[in-house]
Amino acid sequence: MLSLVLGASCQDLHGVEVIVQPGNPAVKSVRVFVGTGGATNASLTTSSKVQVDDVEYWSRDANNESDVVTGVDGTGEVKFLFGTSDTISAVIAVGYDANQAPIAAGALTDLEVRDSGYTGYELPLMGPIMPLGTTGATVQLGLWSPSLTTSAYDAACAGIVLAGADHPYYVVTDNDQDCDGLTDDDTAHECTPDVYLGTRAADPSEAQCLVSDHTASGIADCKLGGATCTDNVPRNQNSCVAGHTCTPNQACMQCVTSFDCAANAQMRLAMVDHYECPLPRKASDNSICETTFTLARPPTGGYGCKDLVIGNDTSPLGNSLTVGNVELDATLQDSTTSSCAGRLDAKISASSAVDFTGLVSFDLKNNAGIALPIHVGMGTGTATSCPDTTECTIVSAQPLPPIAATFEPGLTQCFATWGAPTLISNVFAGNSGASDPTLSQDQLELIYASNNVLYRTTRTAIGGAWTTAMPVDFGAFALPSGASMHAPKLAPDGVQIYFAVTLQTGMTTMYYATRNATTATSWNLPAPIVYADAGFQVTSIAWGPGNHVIVGTTSTTAMPALYDATWDLANKTLSTFTMVKDGAADPYVTPDGMNLYFDALISVNGSALFVASRRTPTEAWAPEVQISELGTTGSIDTTAWVAAGAHTAYFTSQRSGATTPSLYTAQRASF
Repeated sequence: MLSLVLGASCQDLHGVEVIVQPGNPAVKSVRVFVGTGGATNASLTTSSKVQVDDVEYWSRDANNESDVVTGVDGTGEVKFLFGTSDTISAVIAVGYDANQAPIAAGALTDLEVRDSGYTGYELPLMGPIMPLGTTGATVQLGLWSPSLTTSAYDAACAGIVLAGADHPYYVVTDNDQDCDGLTDDDTAHECTPDVYLGTRAADPSEAQCLVSDHTASGIADCKLGGATCTDNVPRNQNSCVAGHTCTPNQACMQCVTSFDCAANAQMRLAMVDHYECPLPRKASDNSICETTFTLARPPTGGYGCKDLVIGNDTSPLGNSLTVGNVELDATLQDSTTSSCAGRLDAKISASSAVDFTGLVSFDLKNNAGIALPIHVGMGTGTATSCPDTTECTIVSAQPLPPIAATFEPGLTQCFATWGAPTLISNVFAGNSGASDPTLSQDQLELIYASNNVLYRTTRTAIGGAWTTAMPVDFGAFALPSGASMHAPKLAPDGVQIYFAVTLQTGMTTMYYATRNATTATSWNLPAPIVYADAGFQVTSIAWGPGNHVIVGTTSTTAMPALYDATWDLANKTLSTFTMVKDGAADPYVTPDGMNLYFDALISVNGSALFVASRRTPTEAWAPEVQISELGTTGSIDTTAWVAAGAHTAYFTSQRSGATTPSLYTAQRASF
């Protein structure tokens, strides 16, 4: 617990000094919301019913009665002294006018105690403030309490979204992150810990039926269903409402509304996409091995996973399932990343025959999920000792080709549908249109290709207007006559870039450049990138994890293709090319190395965007999923750039009838 220090000598104590700078004479009082402990990331919905994704939030310090100063001079400074030896995790400061209405706000995180005495931190307030969810606002602020009658001045919780910050920041009440007066561990009354007095459908552990439906675009989907749950309202256990966990549509075709049938498919297993998990046996005596099953990554549409559960028709979906002599414990290897590296630790109590089915469900970071049947049976004998790990592979319903049905767009659209794309209309586009978008990680800087050169534009907040675009300044770099610059790819750090230069002859050279700061408008002189002649030309490079990159290539004798390659920064060279995907182009890899976006032809005159995922940054990519919602009939869709969290996409599209390409963006929300 922190203590707000009043009237103490700085020589006697040590801690943190927060120096709030209102910057507005109308500010007459300042309140700070101090967060303590470790941060948690989630989507949170306040009393205004506005959902904010990827929130980083902390519990409010319990000793907060004195965290307000009244009668301040808004043109001066307001100081808060906190006696502590520990880092203060977060501070949200709010300035109020004479009517106790909030008019300015700001935030700081990770305020360390660096030496003896008090470590000072300046916290300037900004305004005007706008409500949470206001597109393009520099400062969005939410102040709320369990009681809707409590004023903003006396609010218990605060949430702020600052343009350019890496996360929205919230300070909430301990054990009540949505600040609705119902504690998170009160499962009898709190149904939605992330949503103020919210309602949700049944989660996987409560599933009791299947619900067959159609998406807005008419694609059939199949979801786990059950009774809805509303905060502080008795549940109607006899209802069956679709939840947000999707399962292959074949399950509804085979089982209609029966959850028990889907959770224990038995004879219907061959008609449903499922995991096949063979338990290995010792060659010496044919006894069953204890092993860890690794689950092939399911089609998640680019979303990461945060939980994995398993069950069947007699055991609700949970952390473990026991059938006969086999216990399977379900976990994710690392739920803090985008990984969907699922594992089932098998424990064997007796060496008798094994053959059963169940259901595994991945909980995704957009609060939806994907459930697939699983079959556990006897595998072949091992040559010597038992293997530590055994892979469960995804097997498609017969007679379809392997894994084809599971990885079709319909399933991913069920739990992760992209909204309708919108044209980015206020960027410069010359005779050649606009293409090849690449952005800074905060989405406030955009570089793209137009009129054979690269352009740069910025904005002050996501959703705000872009400034007038200007050609990217590469100093003394001279573009050969008739050549074109394209395929820019900003590095996640914002100070490195790849781009391509194609001559009139068709020869393409890749370049690498740096700048001195993420805000710099000019770049240092680019250097050409060298690679051994491998029978193709490199036409684009996507930053990957470590020294790995994914390169797009063209050839006079073959289709375009993607390769994994090794990048040597010191010598500006590419080497060790390994095929990733034939027929694909224009790669983009998310900074965590877990998702690969690219485009490929789907017709004589049209191309579409695709995404492939993997369990860890070093494993092979799972089969790709077409992002069909972003395209139209006959459109040419290319060069996707997708923000962290897989909620926002930017891409190039030449819609049917258009003579030049344009830049588009699309959104999808969490559930």
